[in-house]
Amino acid sequence: MVTGREIQPNPVGEEAGTVVFQYYPMSAVNYFSRSCVGGNRFFVSNFASEKTTDLKFESRFESGNLAKAVKISDNYYELYLRTDLYTNRHMQWFYFRITNTRSNVYYRFSIVNLSKSESLYSVGMKPLLYSTRDAEINKIGWRRCGENITYFRNDLRKKAIVITSRVHPGETPSSWMMKGFLDFLTGDSTKPKNFGKSSSSNSFQC
Repeated sequence: MVTGREIQPNPVGEEAGTVVFQYYPMSAVNYFSRSCVGGNRFFVSNFASEKTTDLKFESRFESGNLAKAVKISDNYYELYLRTDLYTNRHMQWFYFRITNTRSNVYYRFSIVNLSKSESLYSVGMKPLLYSTRDAEINKIGWRRCGENITYFRNDLRKKAIVITSRVHPGETPSSWMMKGFLDFLTGDSTKPKNFGKSSSSNSFQC
């Protein structure tokens, strides 16, 4: 049961691990031409495993989505998703295959770049699993599985500052304020002109 007090580690990254799978198609043509098991036979996505017990990942099939798998330890892998087709930032689903698993061994997977603000995983939903062995022997198909499932924000969700001006047509002064702001950001000065100084006098004409 999810208690809300589970350990929430930050992603480790490939600097402290080993990339064991990587698949980044560069265009829509690559997406669709490899939408079959194994994909293009000339395309190598799996890296040489350090151990015979390492898990093997695959996502080059219809609807598959897994960009990279990084082995952090023998039983812990960090997973990165590809962006949705024709977008450059939406990562909201996953679908991949794992082989070379061992019985009575606990594996931990962290999908580190999902871009959903909320998820039913935080209120008890579990991922779907299909085991070919269970299907053959026990006639069990898709089922919910997993333990200690949590969903939380990590340091990889990007922070952003939104600046707006002239929300209404008549707010012309804000346009000049935005121009000065952009000039400052794109200029060479370390501080805006007259920073910290005030005008000595003002004059108006009617």
